Amino acid sequence: MQTKKTGSNHKKIINDSELTRLENLLIRYNIPAVPHQQIERTVESLRQYVPKKQSLWNRHAEGLADVLTTARHDAPFFSGGYWLACLAFFAMGYWVIAIAKDNAYATVLLMAPIPFILGLLELFKGRDAGMTEMEMSCKLSIRELILARMVVIGAYSILLNTLLSVFIYYSQPGAYFWQLTLIWLTPFTFISAIALYIAQKVRSGYAVAFFLATWIAAVFIMQTTGYAIYLQTVNTLAYLLIIIFSTIVLIYETLKMTDKFLSTTERWSHCESGI
Repeated sequence: MQTKKTGSNHKKIINDSELTRLENLLIRYNIPAVPHQQIERTVESLRQYVPKKQSLWNRHAEGLADVLTTARHDAPFFSGGYWLACLAFFAMGYWVIAIAKDNAYATVLLMAPIPFILGLLELFKGRDAGMTEMEMSCKLSIRELILARMVVIGAYSILLNTLLSVFIYYSQPGAYFWQLTLIWLTPFTFISAIALYIAQKVRSGYAVAFFLATWIAAVFIMQTTGYAIYLQTVNTLAYLLIIIFSTIVLIYETLKMTDKFLSTTERWSHCESGI
C-alpha cells in the first residue's frame, strides 16, 4: 500500500493487486437475492398493520371521543366536596326562588358561574399539590387530562344552570326560558374566562375565594340598587356578542394553558434525560 502525504492530510491509495485480493476475499460472502414473490407476500402481510389515512374531520372526532371517554373515567376522581358544594349553592337558589320569592333572574345571575369557579380547585389540584410531574408521567397526555376536566366542570355547570332555569320556567308565571338561558350563560362564560386566566397566575384556592366573594358582592349590589331588573331589558344581540366573545377567550385560555403544561413537560423530560 502506498501513502501520499500532503501536509497534515494522508490519502491512502490502493493498488490493483490489493484491490483484486480484496475482491476475491469478498466473493465468499455473496448473499442470494430475495425472490420478488416473497417480498410481495411480506408487504401484503404487513399491510393490515398500517394505519389508514383519516380525514381532518375524523381525526378531530376521534380526539373528541377520547377526551369524552377520559372525562367519563376522570369524573369519579373529583372531590365529593365539589359536587356537594355546587348542589348546596343551587339548592339555596331553589329555596330563594320558591320560598323567599326573590328575583328569579338575579338568582340565576348569581348562581351561573359558581360551579365553574369551584371547579378550578379540581382543575388545578395537581399543580397546587405539587403533583404536576406525576400527572405528566401518566399514560394520558396532560392536554387530554386538562380538557377532560374542563368537560366535566363545564357539563356539570350547564346541567345545574339548565335545571334551575327549567324550575323557574315552570314555577314562575311569565318567565321565558330563552331569556333565563341568556342571563345565566352570559356571566357563566364571561366570569369563567376571567377566572381561568387568574387561576393560572395564582393558586386556585386564592382565585376561587376572590371570585366567589367578588361575584356575590357584585350581584348583591345589583339587586339592592335595582339594576338586576334591567337585565331583562338588555338587547338579545348584546348578550350573544358577550357570550361569543367570552367563549372564544375561554377556549383560547384553555388551549394556552395546555400548551404551557406541554412545554413544561418537554423541559422536564429534557432535564430528566440530561439534555
